[in-house]
Amino acid sequence: MSAHSFVPKIASMMTFKLEFTASRSLFTRVKSKEIDKLAKADVRSTETLIGYRDSTWQDTAYCYNFDRDMKNPLDKKGLMLKTNNNFDWKISAETKQIGEFICYKATGNRETSYIEEGVTKIKKRLVIAWFCPDIPVSFGPIYTRNLPGLIFEFQEGGTLYGLKELNFASKPEIAPLPNKEIITKEEWRTRLYEKAKDLNIPY
Repeated sequence: MSAHSFVPKIASMMTFKLEFTASRSLFTRVKSKEIDKLAKADVRSTETLIGYRDSTWQDTAYCYNFDRDMKNPLDKKGLMLKTNNNFDWKISAETKQIGEFICYKATGNRETSYIEEGVTKIKKRLVIAWFCPDIPVSFGPIYTRNLPGLIFEFQEGGTLYGLKELNFASKPEIAPLPNKEIITKEEWRTRLYEKAKDLNIPY
């Protein structure tokens, strides 16, 4: 049995909400009494494995996520990490219908960094999105963006985020970006390196 055999079941129970305007968006997990009854460690592990860590804000230029402040590692929401998220999308002519809408397929790459023998390296992972040009909003689930239409579906590895309901009747209530320090991924890596150096930890 897999050490994470609970993940598919918990992931299937999760629902998310994407609120958006023409210039910004907020992606959050919807609270559920059923999930609240589960072991918190299992829920956190599931969120990590499916790529969802916490609320995600986006504007037309950047994506913002909570991250740990290396100056105070115990504070899990110490700052906001700012990333550009350029997927280098390639739009194809392939279409499929999702609900009442015709969506187009786009493929791209998500870059992630890792440390190997003290050197920062980049690896790329194929991602697939289905977007709808009839809704000219350049946002999507989790950290996706920069397509000429709302992203209805996003797939990375074995994780698929798919649209279940679209509601234009209610006005989006996008929470303001938290009043925390905002740094880039490069600045965060520099802090991590400095912290490791102070603690004499190989980096």
